[in-house]
Amino acid sequence: MAHGAAQPIGAGASGDLWSVAASSASSTWIVRPEVAAPLLIAAGAYAVGWWQLRRRGGAVSEWRVAASVAGLLSVLVALSGPFDRLAHASFAAHMLQHLLLIAGAAPLLLLADPFAALCWALPAPVRSRAGRLLRAGTPLRALWRVLTTVWVAWLAHVAAVWLWHLPSAYDAAVADRVVHDVEHLVFFGTAILFWWPIVQPAPRLRAPTGYGVRVGYLVLAAMQGALLGLLLAMSRETWYRAYPSAEDQSLGGLVMWGLGGAVDMLAVLILLGCYLGSQDGEVPPRKLVRIRVDFNRREDSRTIALGSSAEVPEEVRREGALVILYEPGDIECEAIVRRGRRWEWVADILDGTIRESAIDSTGT
Repeated sequence: MAHGAAQPIGAGASGDLWSVAASSASSTWIVRPEVAAPLLIAAGAYAVGWWQLRRRGGAVSEWRVAASVAGLLSVLVALSGPFDRLAHASFAAHMLQHLLLIAGAAPLLLLADPFAALCWALPAPVRSRAGRLLRAGTPLRALWRVLTTVWVAWLAHVAAVWLWHLPSAYDAAVADRVVHDVEHLVFFGTAILFWWPIVQPAPRLRAPTGYGVRVGYLVLAAMQGALLGLLLAMSRETWYRAYPSAEDQSLGGLVMWGLGGAVDMLAVLILLGCYLGSQDGEVPPRKLVRIRVDFNRREDSRTIALGSSAEVPEEVRREGALVILYEPGDIECEAIVRRGRRWEWVADILDGTIRESAIDSTGT
């Protein structure tokens, strides 16, 4: 099904644009079922998983819950009926719609670190299979490691932004609903990849990217976004048939340059603050969390034994059973288990052999 034709906005059409905005704001707030259903499922799963974690003695930080709500609301607003109509009337509004998905929803949802909550929303057998899908050596784990590599994520996102802003692609997206939905999915998906090395949510499948690399990554992203925004803003001719107003195009370019660059620079400042805090010893240490292990739930427990460790910290020996180095949300956590006289490293808290019970924690 095709969209209705975008409303022309000529040089003197600012009043028309405001009338479209006013009518959109006053119209019924309708979200398409194919947009509302995934958002409701995601919100419900997160709520169930959050409750399950709390019931087991774990916790999800309140600010992460707030980030998840803000991320889902950003998607809801960006894809709502009134905003969608406004985006078809104005290139600047269309640009703002894309930024809500790319620079708003994507980083907020990653900051929410929802993996643990979403996994605990699954039934135990499904959760066990999900844990095995990301074990070392599995195709899914290898694929995700490649996609979230710094240079792959950066190139994928930048390529998506530039290619979709080619006149033929952009006009096709405005003219056809299916193409427009594909555009939004590509923008959101590559934005998740782009922000992953910056936020580094669970599952954490590689060592953290250094602060210097992340800052350079963001600065380069801001520069290429500024270049595209300035090209749009300074062009004397319009690029797109759907948006014939040069003034509207210039405003959209400024939105991309200014707002998109501001988000990137805010992220840079946050990273610098984290780095300075780590130098001052202000970063909270990893936690020692006591959990229970039931090896009788599975006859062949050797599949989760990754080897033995001759050097076991004294505080671990005193515990006598299990202490795990754990950061909430990780799918894989290193643990030391004593089986008879042998200490073994164990991983994968989701594979059914380990019942998580975060009883208490102490700094290492």
